[in-house]
Amino acid sequence: MRIRVQVILESDQEAVPPHVEEVASFERGPLSPETLGLRLDEAKQMLAGVQQVMTESQVEEYVEQQRQCSHCQQPLARKGHYQIRVRTLFGKLTLSSPRLYTCSCHPCQKRSWSPVAALFSERSTPELLCQEVRWPSLLSYGVTMKLLGDLLPMEHQLSTSTISRYVHQIAERFEGELGVGSKANVAK
Repeated sequence: MRIRVQVILESDQEAVPPHVEEVASFERGPLSPETLGLRLDEAKQMLAGVQQVMTESQVEEYVEQQRQCSHCQQPLARKGHYQIRVRTLFGKLTLSSPRLYTCSCHPCQKRSWSPVAALFSERSTPELLCQEVRWPSLLSYGVTMKLLGDLLPMEHQLSTSTISRYVHQIAERFEGELGVGSKANVAK
């Protein structure tokens, strides 16, 4: 038996036909305890495929929404194109990140900008950062690293120093938002 998993992307515009993209294909022989359902590696592959197709479509739509000046509604010219990497709970994504010239209708210090890079300035999704901070609060960094690598479709293992750095960055951000930790606030 062959199982094919496809994603169907439907536009909000009725004139645009649905787009079908195959994200995974699995072969199965006779039924046995080992062949029933998905294996962990297959589930990771399928999730990564769905994630890539879904996010490419989301980014394309977002860029189109940003292609006009927010002040005068004139279309913005493209300056160039590059790719950025964004870490998500379901693996790293490579996103298309076009640069757009700023409009001449309002003065700006920057001549161009990338809406995708601006949106994902941290290059990690909040959901991933939440898990990378949540698990080390319950388990050691080493066990957290192993757990996240085993369960999530990450193409590379995290290091304990990376997890530690994320925990400290998030803690500093929360302390800053609460006004805790600065010497000025402590002296008061």
